[in-house]
Amino acid sequence: MKRVAAIIDKISSSFRWLAIAIMVFMVVIIVIEVTSRYAFRSPVNWEIEMLETAQALIAALAAAWVLLEERHILVSMVPSHLSPRKADLMYFVGSIIGAIWCAVMVWTGWIMIQRSINLHEATELLRIPFPPIRIVFVFGFLIFMLAFISRSYKYYHSAMSHSSNQQEELPGHD
Repeated sequence: MKRVAAIIDKISSSFRWLAIAIMVFMVVIIVIEVTSRYAFRSPVNWEIEMLETAQALIAALAAAWVLLEERHILVSMVPSHLSPRKADLMYFVGSIIGAIWCAVMVWTGWIMIQRSINLHEATELLRIPFPPIRIVFVFGFLIFMLAFISRSYKYYHSAMSHSSNQQEELPGHD
């Protein structure tokens, strides 16, 4: 399982770099928009469509990395009042629920990709086809799901090690 976790880490890290590249692309689009609007008094009309798509792609691509690096906002009101074992079990259950949610998103995304292909869906202004964008979302949620599974494995083993440590510390347990 450690090998699989290492592979998931590498993929999520690669997706993170892709998300950073998209963010740089967004900055360039904003500079072009501001320059054309104020210097040439002729705003571009395609920037909103590109920025909306880019923001969604960033979220899909960076989610797994954020989860694995524990860089997300963590509300610890409940876990702070629990034993380390119970807190780990709570995080384990939460990770399983997150993995199930991501699996549903992958499945739904796959259906939407097929629908987009059949309907030849594209963005309104630039006519960017939706299927490639949706494929990125599906892969992002797939890696996110695998990250939740990896995380659940980590918390399960941590909870079990707390359990065995408590057994060793109790008198009368030889």
